[in-house]
Amino acid sequence: MWRFAVLAFFFASNTHAITSLSIIADSITYDEAVLKEANIELDLTGQDIAVVEAKTLQYGGAKLDQARILLDLKANTTMQVNAKHILVNRFEAREPVIYLDYRQDLPQSTLSFNADIKLISDKTWAKFSLSCFIPPKKQQDVWHCVDGLYSAERTNIPFTIDFTTSPKGLDANIQFSNARFSDKSGLHAGEKLTGQVKLFAQQDQSKWNWHGVLDWTNGELFWQPFYFGKAGNIFKIEGSYSAPMLTIKQANLLINGVGNMAASATINVQTKSFIDLRVEAKNVDFAGLYQTFLQPMSEKTVF
Repeated sequence: MWRFAVLAFFFASNTHAITSLSIIADSITYDEAVLKEANIELDLTGQDIAVVEAKTLQYGGAKLDQARILLDLKANTTMQVNAKHILVNRFEAREPVIYLDYRQDLPQSTLSFNADIKLISDKTWAKFSLSCFIPPKKQQDVWHCVDGLYSAERTNIPFTIDFTTSPKGLDANIQFSNARFSDKSGLHAGEKLTGQVKLFAQQDQSKWNWHGVLDWTNGELFWQPFYFGKAGNIFKIEGSYSAPMLTIKQANLLINGVGNMAASATINVQTKSFIDLRVEAKNVDFAGLYQTFLQPMSEKTVF
């Protein structure tokens, strides 16, 4: 509800030549957005630009602090949102820039996002950028996003993503190219990785059911104590999560030149302990296992 509607009408009807209009409101509610301590400046000199500033902007599960929205009223084609900080579930972003472009001469409207992001529990920030084409039916059609980049001190992952959303689920296909990463401990690293990740997750009351596939066609991966020096490996996993228990119903790793290895497990993520763990290997070429897996592992360290 626009609480300042009466103030705006009074101001407009008692002014002979309006070049600008300033409106202050304790609270503004529009659709799913709620703005607190808002200030609106309307430029009516021909630019027809509106600037909306708010101490906080709440939209669904996202909270933006010191938000600033720039609107093109004349053509009604672009909107830019800046903020000092965004908090969404377990993630936070600083100095985000969100740009919406729905000009009619474009084949499809676009939405771009640039910010420093991290998990709330982390201390290190990473740069994140992504540009998405907005589908006609946002809740049903596929979102196609390009020019994705996640970059930090030891990480650089260019990617694209196609995904669909629902109130209780997500279906995504992430393609990465020439990606690299390593951690401070030196126990995990990847170099020149190219491939894709497919992920599906669906919430059922307090339980999440999920399955995914990791397939990389190029690059090297070191995950202490394992080293994958040859691409063409496929990792499939299926399970569920109901806090604090993570259940891996089935995990299959097809190692190029070696064979297939399978595992299942139940893990308490709070205590980081295994309640149950089973591993089996079928039709494994142990000569290939040594040549492509064990021997390089003994010779290699992180990149």
